Amino acid sequence: MFCLYLIVMGKTGFTTVNIYSKGQQIILPPIEMGPIKYSIGEVFQLFRKEQETTIKEVKEIKISKLIKETCLVLETSEKIIITKRKKVPLIKGVD
Repeated sequence: MFCLYLIVMGKTGFTTVNIYSKGQQIILPPIEMGPIKYSIGEVFQLFRKEQETTIKEVKEIKISKLIKETCLVLETSEKIIITKRKKVPLIKGVD
């Protein structure tokens, strides 16, 4: 997992600063699942290999009535929400 936000200590406390910008190259980690255990061994599933891509757009997206998070639109047209939260509701139109 890689760092998605930079936390800066200010006079009023902690502030979240987005460290991504349009045109920046990022490396997406592989999407994999496993191990799945069977009597004859273990199976790992690889859904996507690690890939390098470019950020096409950085925008704010509402994930609830009060909460906004950063959304990256990649050159592959994928949309990824950048968050430090463990649970985020599934949002229509975001991968």
